[in-house]
Amino acid sequence: MADVSQNDKVVQRISGDMRRESIRSRGRRDTEGHVSFYPLCCSQRLVLAIIGFLGFLNLYALRVNLSVAMVCMVNYTAIENTNNVSELLMSAADKQREHDCAGNVENSSRASEDGEFVWDKTKQGLILGSFFWGYLVTQIPGGWLSERFGGKRVFGYSMLLTAVATLLIPIGARCSWILLVFLRVVQGLGEGVVFPAMHSVWSHWAPPLQRSMLVGFTYAGAQIGNVITLPLAALLCEYGFDGGWASIFYIFGLYGLLWCAAWMLIVSDTPHSSRWISHDERHFIEHSLSGQMAKDIKVLIFIYKCTKKSEIMLTDVIGIKAAGISNNNLKF
Repeated sequence: MADVSQNDKVVQRISGDMRRESIRSRGRRDTEGHVSFYPLCCSQRLVLAIIGFLGFLNLYALRVNLSVAMVCMVNYTAIENTNNVSELLMSAADKQREHDCAGNVENSSRASEDGEFVWDKTKQGLILGSFFWGYLVTQIPGGWLSERFGGKRVFGYSMLLTAVATLLIPIGARCSWILLVFLRVVQGLGEGVVFPAMHSVWSHWAPPLQRSMLVGFTYAGAQIGNVITLPLAALLCEYGFDGGWASIFYIFGLYGLLWCAAWMLIVSDTPHSSRWISHDERHFIEHSLSGQMAKDIKVLIFIYKCTKKSEIMLTDVIGIKAAGISNNNLKF
């Protein structure tokens, strides 16, 4: 009886261990023992999609915030007075009559609403457009850098560079508009590599059947960033600190730094190098991507064979035509 009781305890312990293991293991296995499915809920893929979404929200927030801040930064009254030569030549009496008609309240309110920079339309256009000078340069190298150093590092460090440049914009603008143009170029250089870097990360993380959903959700952050940034920047411009417009760059730049810290801590270039992913999810991703790679290789082999057959057929046609032409020349 003692032996039977001991065996029952062993069986109960083993069955309990199996139940606990089944609870921890959420993947579904096929007949060969491979994890054929792992739920997206509470997975590391979902975490990557969410933090990528927030990253692209930050990406477009740092891109478009100056478009709103420019309205608060420029002193349009001074520009009008500078450009309007006829107003400078007006007599003292005409100026006094205009002042009386407009009213002291209106003039004082307009002066309080104007910004601190006297930038004409040409300078404003250069400041706003200089971002894309840098953005254009790093688009193609971004893909090579991501494959060489990993999408995680390229994405994280580029956003860190952009966030630091954003924090320096108030200082640069108050020093010189040329320095502001330089900071905008730096922002463009940093953001130009982001899309290639995210493509590189998802190429190692997204299973083929979930790739469209995961990538689409991640890139939706860019449009949400536009929707959130424009009205929020307007509120900060009106009620923010340090003149209003400067708080736009401080707040969004600080958000960029916090996001970079979270990205570097949580994200990995591949599932194999991640310390947060479960064993089953890693097995599922790697197995699904290996199957996709095998299909791609078969497609490439098929294309290669078709190309070789086409070359052989083309060579035969050229040979037949050449032989026909030679025969006709001999008869002639």
